[in-house]
Amino acid sequence: MALAGATVFVGTQDSALTVVDVTQPAKPNVIGRLPLPDIALTVRVMGNLLLVADGAGGFLVIDAGSPKNPTLVSQTTFNSEVNDLAIDGNLALLAEGDGGLVILESPTSERPARMVRSSGSITVMQHIPVWSLWMDTEGSS
Repeated sequence: MALAGATVFVGTQDSALTVVDVTQPAKPNVIGRLPLPDIALTVRVMGNLLLVADGAGGFLVIDAGSPKNPTLVSQTTFNSEVNDLAIDGNLALLAEGDGGLVILESPTSERPARMVRSSGSITVMQHIPVWSLWMDTEGSS
């Protein structure tokens, strides 16, 4: 879920991005919806764009410039699910399940450049500083 002004972008269990206007918090109003390849696990706002960790659907870039009609700009898939993401300037850090950490440069372009890939699975990235990642290195020494 992500908040931009009075607009909330929520990934729902039915594999969709739902856009909710919360100008009147007591009366939230669904104003838009976009079907997604999988379940949006993490949504981040970058200007008019949404960056989404979409599980088996990979890494999505969505144009939310018109919140009533969000559109898919690009989809980058990997060997395993994209479970979480963090943004730092022009970098997107993706938790790619068993694939480890993937860092993309220019994540909003149609073909983001893959810069770094770690080994080992990543289980949690939320609510921690971007460069302080806890990695599950189960099975590695």
